[in-house]
Amino acid sequence: MESVGISEIGLFRENNEDAIYRDDDKGIYIVADGMGGHKAGERASHLAIETFLASFSTNGQTEDLPDQLVGAMAKANEAVYKESQAEETKQGMGTTFTCALVQQKRAIIGHVGDSRAYLFRDGTLRQITRDHSYVMEMVKQGKLTLAEAAVHPKRNVITRAVGSKEPLSSDVFFETLRAGDVLLLCSDGLTTMVGEEEIATILEENLPLEEAARRLVDRANFYGGKDNISVILVQCEVEP
Repeated sequence: MESVGISEIGLFRENNEDAIYRDDDKGIYIVADGMGGHKAGERASHLAIETFLASFSTNGQTEDLPDQLVGAMAKANEAVYKESQAEETKQGMGTTFTCALVQQKRAIIGHVGDSRAYLFRDGTLRQITRDHSYVMEMVKQGKLTLAEAAVHPKRNVITRAVGSKEPLSSDVFFETLRAGDVLLLCSDGLTTMVGEEEIATILEENLPLEEAARRLVDRANFYGGKDNISVILVQCEVEP
């Protein structure tokens, strides 16, 4: 397994509220996009990752890993919420949380919010996760099309976050990976600036991972860089 990660501030924000984590040995990859202002979002994303890693272990039985992943995300939710209530300047802070556990050609994806996980295979980019957002709820109800949702003024309003008072409701997805597959985890700072077709075109060039990730971030900045931008690319080893 090979991976690369980049997280940058973008062109307009004063600080980077995104946080990323990757560990090729353990096969753990995380993108978290914090919110809350006054650097509370930055604290939320880092605290969520720290708590998740302290609570999650890959040493258990394989069949237990999805439950362990969900449990660790719940612990992260509790930690962020508890700290948000302890300080007035942090009230309401939270974070998206999209993580991938990759082991033995299988990926388990845990997801809350509107950061995303994609699978790029044979020239095709497919979104694995489903955004927990106001506009996607409207799409489900048939009140918006996907094209309308992409430009809706409330497209960045999320309906679930790590740090909420209620017990966390997280999604879990499973993917069987093939040699040469690329997993993309990213914050919405990428996807609101760069369309999926252009992302796929960049990945199809088969560049070294570092160069491909760099190009994705640069394109987001080229189109305005209105938000923090985080990208993790994970490539399955190509079989001889």
